[in-house]
Amino acid sequence: MERLSYTRRTLKGLAKLPRAVRARLQRELVAVAADPLHYRGDWKRLRGSPYWRLRVGRYRAICALQEGEIRLLVLKIEPQRGCIQMSVQIIEKDGKPEYAVVPYEEWRRLQRLAEEVADIRAADAAMRALEAGEEALIPAAVADALLDGTPPLRAWRKYRGYTQRELAQMAGVSQGAIAQIESGRRRGSIRLLTRLARALDIEIADLLMED
Repeated sequence: MERLSYTRRTLKGLAKLPRAVRARLQRELVAVAADPLHYRGDWKRLRGSPYWRLRVGRYRAICALQEGEIRLLVLKIEPQRGCIQMSVQIIEKDGKPEYAVVPYEEWRRLQRLAEEVADIRAADAAMRALEAGEEALIPAAVADALLDGTPPLRAWRKYRGYTQRELAQMAGVSQGAIAQIESGRRRGSIRLLTRLARALDIEIADLLMED
């Protein structure tokens, strides 16, 4: 069983999907994490790279397997349109090349190759963002709670295993302030959220994800 995490960007992408599509993707990702080497769905290593791709219907999830964790780096919502062209038959017009005709199966093969290249480039960019501190990984337990509509502060507090009182004491704030933020009655100042983020060992951006 591998741990599962999402980048902030892929989490936001999932949140925009229809509920049924999102639920299906989440189920398949959990199934992959349960046994990556024996998963029976469309899960494959991208050639010449350290990344893996999960295809669910029209959607592609590009992942990295690192340190006992499956990290969802890129979520491709639409199929890749572009493809590499290889001429098999050239049709000329007025003595100049006008069309390059290839067999359909060859076109599909080249399209898949181009798709893999695009996926690898996107995953590389996501990894660079993580290494530069421009991105962060969200544990699946927190991501699932956020996608179900749980306020970020409550999702992270419960993930860390703190009560409101314990977190208030650690952050040096009132329990009432935490309760108000979690209930949506108060947004919280940057100073207050910074204290809470520090106590939870996360970045303040993680408490603003619903925005």
